[in-house]
Amino acid sequence: MKKTYKLYYDDPYMTDFTAQILHIDEENEQFHVALKQSCFYPSGGGQPCDTGTINGIFVHDCYEKDGRIYHVLAEKPEGDFVEGRVDFARRYALLQNHTGEHILSGLAKSHFGANNVGFHMSEQGFTMDLDKPLDREDLGRLESLANQAVQQGLRVEISSILGKDVANVDFRSKRDFADDEEIRLVSVPGYDLCACAALHVQNSLAVGLIKIVSQQKYKKGVRLTVFCGMDAYKDYSQKNDICKELGTMLSADTVSIICALNGLVQRKADLQKHNAALQGKIFELQTDKVPTNADLAYFFEAELDAQDMRRFAKLVAERAKIAVILSRQDALCKYLICSLDEEALNDFANRFNSALQVKGGISGGMANGVIMASDDAVLAFLENEYGKD
Repeated sequence: MKKTYKLYYDDPYMTDFTAQILHIDEENEQFHVALKQSCFYPSGGGQPCDTGTINGIFVHDCYEKDGRIYHVLAEKPEGDFVEGRVDFARRYALLQNHTGEHILSGLAKSHFGANNVGFHMSEQGFTMDLDKPLDREDLGRLESLANQAVQQGLRVEISSILGKDVANVDFRSKRDFADDEEIRLVSVPGYDLCACAALHVQNSLAVGLIKIVSQQKYKKGVRLTVFCGMDAYKDYSQKNDICKELGTMLSADTVSIICALNGLVQRKADLQKHNAALQGKIFELQTDKVPTNADLAYFFEAELDAQDMRRFAKLVAERAKIAVILSRQDALCKYLICSLDEEALNDFANRFNSALQVKGGISGGMANGVIMASDDAVLAFLENEYGKD
């Protein structure tokens, strides 16, 4: 079986090519086209496949099987030879990110003793998993060292060795190799040497920028989300636009946004405290209208939150055997029933649930949930069953 010649290893920047069709499989109304040679990199080595066109037909997937590279198209290409074109903007972003990952991984190992144990590239940036935790200061230093490496203009070198020679070379790898297996090595001199089948930029300067945008605990180590090159630029542009809009809203320049937001948060907290005190006074005034030892007292209030409903119900329950607080929030009518008498609470809650379409339960001297019935039906139940108080 003839295998596909991999043009992308000759030149990772090559985008246009002509090739003979070796074979076409049709599966689920999709055409899997194997070519004699191709610039399309198939999925593998942690790098997503290339996309682009063949005879103007979009290539939405690309994979390797038995040495042949198959290009998945929605239409069957005509003729024995085809013209292929790789989406280079997408390819270049992948090259930038993958080379940036190598630099970060090499530095994480050499400076912090942290091994890259997981790596996933996406349509924007990549995630990498390190097997030991690094704090914010460590990550800041790692990022700084990585960008210093980028700025040195180092030529990314490609070489190969056989599996039988691995003991003589110190390189990163996540698997073992057979003695006769040819291993492709990617080197960023002075920073990283790694077994990798994927594609990379030819000079570290082309990475542009390496930015760790987030980190989270992962198993015993840390998972980093990283953007390089154009992906880092797009992320910066988006966040810069957000900062500008926030600055306009807060009447603050970029460096003063945090201070302005802190002031806004504090003012909100002060207002909430003040409103809670006023709401408490209103609850007390309403509760004063309830006759002492009333069998039932109920109030229908607009847009009370769960905390205020509990506060109000507890006050009312000190004067009435059964306190019912109802509050409509958008399309939902929430209820809270409170009583100091557990038996009375259970009896009333059971009647309430039976008469109305209720989703809720009883816990800690209170019954609460959502009423599906109309407001008129609820009020009719309260008035007809117990009468007004």
